[in-house]
This record gives sequence, structure tokens and C-alpha cells, in this order.
Amino acid sequence: MLDTLEMVILDIVARGRSYGFEISETARRESHEFALLREGSIYLVLHRLQRQKLLSGYQTDTEKSRPRKYYKITPADHHELERTKEELSRLVRPVPSVMRTDFDLA
Repeated sequence: MLDTLEMVILDIVARGRSYGFEISETARRESHEFALLREGSIYLVLHRLQRQKLLSGYQTDTEKSRPRKYYKITPADHHELERTKEELSRLVRPVPSVMRTDFDLA
């Protein structure tokens, strides 16, 4: 099973190719500042996901900015991401009733 940061990164990259800083900013923005990722830590996870063949990366060169490494999700990763989302949903589904709260986990 993927850890939380891996799952967040894969979910963002599954939407379309992204580079490290863009992934970090998307995670921060969409989590309402909750996911405060240090730039260095995200690259460690990106490299680990590449070693596991869950992400592929490629370098681009542009005249306007320095080279960027973009990441895209592999077919194997789509499967792993969906499996992990289903498992997480199954695990957290009973939390509101146990905690006697009505917050929405969707």
C-alpha cells in the first residue's frame, strides 16, 4: 500500500504531467495549507516512485526557464493508486460513526 505522500503525489500526477514544484504547490493549495511539503522531500518521493516504476520522468529544455523534469503516471501506477484509494476509503468509512460526528469524508 502506498503511503500518504505517495498517494497524494500520484493522484496529482494522474491528472496530467507535472513537475516537482508544481506538484508541491498543488498539494499545498488543495489541502488548504495542510500539506506543507518541503521541496526536497517531494523529490525523494518522486525518485522512489520512479525506482518502483510507478512514475516515469523526462527532462525538458526551454529558452525561457531552466530545464524541468516532468513526471507522468504509468499504467501500473494507475492500478496501484486506485487500489490504495479503495483501501483508504474502506478504512476511514467507519470513523465518523465511531467518533459520533457527521463530517463528510468525500
